[in-house]
Amino acid sequence: MIQNTLEMLLQSRELSYDELAKRCGMTYNGIAKIAKQQNRSIQYATVEKITKTLNITANDLMGYFSLSQPQIEITDIYQLSEQNQEVFKAHWRIENYELEMLFTVVLSQNSGGKNEVAFCIDDIKGAYSEDFLYSLFQVGKEVFQQTIEQSLKHMLGNKDQQKKNRYKVVFSVMKESLFFITYCDI
Repeated sequence: MIQNTLEMLLQSRELSYDELAKRCGMTYNGIAKIAKQQNRSIQYATVEKITKTLNITANDLMGYFSLSQPQIEITDIYQLSEQNQEVFKAHWRIENYELEMLFTVVLSQNSGGKNEVAFCIDDIKGAYSEDFLYSLFQVGKEVFQQTIEQSLKHMLGNKDQQKKNRYKVVFSVMKESLFFITYCDI
């Protein structure tokens, strides 16, 4: 589980909840709930305000979170028919984080002929899923990239020509009030 370290940061800097709230334009109650671990998830905009005000990184605020060996099992992939695109559904089970993700994956080519892949989360199940996603985009992109590459190989099968090409990957998720997007080439 991810624990934010706001309480510890405020004590070490001898700042009160009220002082931080005034500096970053938030309410006292909002800061107090975050510091006392009473929020199940923290909005990205809130994290950004706090980290900018305290001049720290999101990883400093959220505490240490390792994504080493995520043990992702691709449990199901099936293809849907779409015109000029290959559309897949991919189901991942992330055992050691007790999460399951269902993606829609669209393989296409842009006007310049470059392959593009869009990973969009349809559903994510598990405790602290928002915290997991936030940390994933902050500190675990390389591990996630490798898993995306593994999924693509499963989807493409024996299409040797496509395997040799590079892919621009767009990964996005909207979960409650959180939205993330990241790009990578594989």
